[in-house]
Amino acid sequence: MGTATCINTLAAEIHATAVQKGFWDPGLDTNLGTRLMLIVTELGEAMEEYRRNGVTDHFGEELADVFIRLLDVAEGYGVDLGAAVDAKMTRNRERPRLHGKRF
Repeated sequence: MGTATCINTLAAEIHATAVQKGFWDPGLDTNLGTRLMLIVTELGEAMEEYRRNGVTDHFGEELADVFIRLLDVAEGYGVDLGAAVDAKMTRNRERPRLHGKRF
């Protein structure tokens, strides 16, 4: 199974769970902007855990939350994230070191 297929299979499973648990209920006041900011919130939680305790199991859990929300949004909005990752990785392999930037 290729990378794109694995990503898309996981995204479908994550989204199905989110739908089943009511996170895509039409009655919720949730738009794309809100969903994207919830990903940012999870990143903030990961940063706070790292600041307090370093790389811990809880830090990993917060990163998992970011990943789960990202895949959920992609699947929910019909984005073929697997194909997008493959295309972006191909492009990145062709770019120069640091893409011409300092960092």
